[in-house]
Amino acid sequence: HPLFCFITNEMHYFYIIYSSKLDKYYLGETSDLEGRLQYHNHKKDSKGYSKAANDWKYVLQYECESKLIAQKLERFVKGQKKPLSIKKMAFISSHKNLG
Repeated sequence: HPLFCFITNEMHYFYIIYSSKLDKYYLGETSDLEGRLQYHNHKKDSKGYSKAANDWKYVLQYECESKLIAQKLERFVKGQKKPLSIKKMAFISSHKNLG
């Protein structure tokens, strides 16, 4: 049987959210920004990193052409292991319309 590959045009996003309660950032990827933020803020029974707070807010939303690109960007940024870089990215994103 031939192998079929289905390509969707669904946009994906790399995102960074921030909790002031924890003073922590969380990085991820999704195709549904609104649903994903609700998920992070309403987790009760899971063991996830973001369950310790319910005040997560987006500080960066970067539109990617595909899920694969969003995942690669997420892995790259997480691999930097430099929280200051993540804070800089969030700061630049939140101030890009000033000026």
